[in-house]
Amino acid sequence: MPIVYRPKIELGLCLLQPGIERREVDLEVFTLTVALCAITAAIVPSTIFSQGSRVAEKFYLISKRSLELFRQTEQPNSSSIALRYFQSGYTHSVGQPRTTWDELESAIELAQIMRLHEESSYTGMDVVESQLCRRLFWVLFTGDKSAAILGKHQITLGRYLLESGITVRYSESLEGEDPSSSLDTGSSVPRLITGFNLNQDLWRAAYLVLLEIESLREKYRGIEDGENQHSRLPTKSELSHLSDLYIAFETSLGAAPTCLSANPTLSLTPASFVFGQEREATPLPRAFALQRINIQVSYQCLRLVIVQAMTSTITPYYNVSQIWAPFSPLTYMSPGAASGSDQASPNVARNFDTPVEPILVGESSALLLQKVRIAEEMLYILHTSSLENLRLNGESCVEKIRLVGAAMLEIVDHHASSPVAVIASRFKELYPHILAHLRSKASDSLANDA
Repeated sequence: MPIVYRPKIELGLCLLQPGIERREVDLEVFTLTVALCAITAAIVPSTIFSQGSRVAEKFYLISKRSLELFRQTEQPNSSSIALRYFQSGYTHSVGQPRTTWDELESAIELAQIMRLHEESSYTGMDVVESQLCRRLFWVLFTGDKSAAILGKHQITLGRYLLESGITVRYSESLEGEDPSSSLDTGSSVPRLITGFNLNQDLWRAAYLVLLEIESLREKYRGIEDGENQHSRLPTKSELSHLSDLYIAFETSLGAAPTCLSANPTLSLTPASFVFGQEREATPLPRAFALQRINIQVSYQCLRLVIVQAMTSTITPYYNVSQIWAPFSPLTYMSPGAASGSDQASPNVARNFDTPVEPILVGESSALLLQKVRIAEEMLYILHTSSLENLRLNGESCVEKIRLVGAAMLEIVDHHASSPVAVIASRFKELYPHILAHLRSKASDSLANDA
């Protein structure tokens, strides 16, 4: 997450050395540095830094006191946003959700004051400040959605920004922040900003899908008794638009470099494709290993969130298989789907187990199976990642894993008659086991539900 400039942090670390007189301290740089030290010490595993939690708390308290002083002369800039984001990350890592959201909101408020969603706001900024502010806007845009999904907060940077227009461009690399070595796979190392921007593509695409689902839910909510139910279902064009958004989400990582893909050893070029027994996989540089975990764990979590959103769309009388069917492999097209009519089409694409009439039903086996497949793919990401790197991805990573694990428990507990529950039951103990190893506040909650 390249949202600070290394030379500034190196200066800040110098300020922490003994013998520095008070008049020499740049308060902005000092506050940013101690906030960064707080989140770093909190996230670094105890196997690397045994006193991390104690040190992190001290740095956090210093950063809060320093911020009080800094506010007296503060002119909002990238450091102003980043240090609040780091403080939010610290409180998140130690399990203080209310404080976490307050501090994240404070960072978002500054971004709104600076109007960082508009490209014109970057006129006059120097190169470094411009790139950092771009990155921070997208970090906050994504963090806002993550807080809504994982923490049930209201979205702040939401629909109004999309409607008024987000014109800010993505960031480019800054000098000296990219690795100089190459991976041994025959491909060149991508820039660190590549994975950072891919993550923003992923979350933005997912948000557009969820926003469309919510729009359909609002449009078709509340059927009157005796009303023609078929007339209250999405039209063919509405389903088509939702399908396009969903496909855009599913393909948002299509251009990911090999080292950031779900299978980081699979090359799709004939010249570099190898079979597993031909050579052992070369370990990824840590920077890319961390980015890969963040992107791929987020992807599986968001897939699950979208599936769950589909199940509550439109109305309780609506069979969710009818709206999920266009995106499921277990579908067939009904004769009516080929017509050019834009009228409500409950049979546009129907799962094999979908009844003819929309009735009050639970989730179909196809939807439950989709959730199980997501859980299996999540396990592959975890299985091919080191425990240390998973811990370094912080609390939000664990919360995404927990969300998937909780879905498996829900299937076992509430859909016991489904054959899919047999598969889900294999994960009932595994996900709490994984979360316990991550030593997270989130793991305790799932373990209590097991």
